[in-house]
Amino acid sequence: MENNLKNLAFEWVMTDPEKAQIASDYYCQMRDAFEAHNNRVPDELIRNGMGEDLAYLIYSMLGELGNNSFDHNLANWPNIPGVFFSVEYDSKTGTAIIADRGLGVLNTLRKAAPDLKNDEEALELAFTKKIPAAYLKIEAMD
Repeated sequence: MENNLKNLAFEWVMTDPEKAQIASDYYCQMRDAFEAHNNRVPDELIRNGMGEDLAYLIYSMLGELGNNSFDHNLANWPNIPGVFFSVEYDSKTGTAIIADRGLGVLNTLRKAAPDLKNDEEALELAFTKKIPAAYLKIEAMD
């Protein structure tokens, strides 16, 4: 199932907007839909055998990542707003997928750090440094 979900998410992100379709089980067009889906995650993880502390840590991390999709793309989605969101855990292994059709980490961070060369550098910066939102100059499109 994991590879199917990865493929489904990748297809949704990369497909022409006119053809991109996703099941409502995975598509969260608005932040409130994402948060409602994420709010169910800890109970699902615990029910499948994960410890409570880890389940809530994963819930918090997913909430941060998913909310970033909305925060940094608000009114700037190139075509389809929202995120693909899926979490699976079977008591041994798990997979979480959050994907959006937004600007991308690299393009967003280049507003604050124009010398970034690639996605790897952008992800390292995103996860290891603090970047004031004012430097990102996030603006709503008219």
